[in-house]
Amino acid sequence: MTYEHLLEELSGSGALDDRLQPAFEGAPRRRFIPPTLWVRRDRRWRRLDRAQHGSRWYPLVDSDQPLVTELDHGNAGGPGCVTAGELAPSTVVLSLKLLGVTSGGRVLEVGTGWSTALLSALAGGANVTSWAHSRDLAAVYRGLLRSQGHPPNVLDPDQGKATAKNALFDYILVNRAVRHSPWEWVERARPGARIVLPLHTGLSQVSLLALTVGPDRASATGTFHAVARGPWELGQEDSPRGDDREEPRLSNASSSAMNMIQDPGARAFVGIQTPGFHLEHIRSAHPFDRQITERLRVHDKVGSRAVIFCRPPYLVYEWGPRSIASNVFCLLEAWKNAGSPSLADLKVSVSSSAVNVLAE
Repeated sequence: MTYEHLLEELSGSGALDDRLQPAFEGAPRRRFIPPTLWVRRDRRWRRLDRAQHGSRWYPLVDSDQPLVTELDHGNAGGPGCVTAGELAPSTVVLSLKLLGVTSGGRVLEVGTGWSTALLSALAGGANVTSWAHSRDLAAVYRGLLRSQGHPPNVLDPDQGKATAKNALFDYILVNRAVRHSPWEWVERARPGARIVLPLHTGLSQVSLLALTVGPDRASATGTFHAVARGPWELGQEDSPRGDDREEPRLSNASSSAMNMIQDPGARAFVGIQTPGFHLEHIRSAHPFDRQITERLRVHDKVGSRAVIFCRPPYLVYEWGPRSIASNVFCLLEAWKNAGSPSLADLKVSVSSSAVNVLAE
């Protein structure tokens, strides 16, 4: 696939509209991607250099795939944690549509990359402040953007904390998954500002959340949109198993547990209200009796975990100081009582003290 074919697909699907098309045509993705990427293969990270592996580098960059641009903040010999990357082009398109940037608006971007060039084309480079994930990436992207005629203000993390704290913006685009309250971005926004970010609850897929800041800047409200495809999808490991020597507590599961598998709205509703929980879905088929087993493995940061069987006989095994399953089932019941809202029907309210969710 070439970049031109990618734009044709995005235009044909209706994702890329006439307002955004010129910006995308004038800023091909490959011009704004560092020469070294990382790809996950056989549970290991492999270096992909443009000069040495061009036959794989260019097709990957021109595809609708997220990219990993940095591991372990650039430190060699680390555990292989993704610390920077590029969102999939389809997610970038939707993020910019939701943001609604206009020429002359002041823009803060968290996570410098290809989208920085697109924002510069939409708002004007002088109006864009982009906060890179690391000092090394800030230097790389400054060179890439300036060489292509895009002069936004690219900051390293230390510069970003100092500068963004004293400025207010009309638009804020966050290119990294936010696992907790996005209040820190509301604090940097003007009344009526738009904020678009990928929110990760720990129980649900990372989804784009579009917020509008209130006139008094005391809160922001918004709704979820499509799943955000980013580098957080790559290289994920299984959740920790804990101490199997501890005798589990056995109880009955609610039949509504299956909603945590089938309905993104249920996962987001429960996940926002249990920010410390993390979920893994395990599905296995028994070849002889053709029976399918589906279970949820949920754990928190204080040593509690649960394995919830989502098909008959609906059992729960729990370890640790608190009952995770009871908390999940209680919130699932509240979700059902609210009319089982879909992901798009959930309204999110962010304040300095909490993130709340309710059905619209």
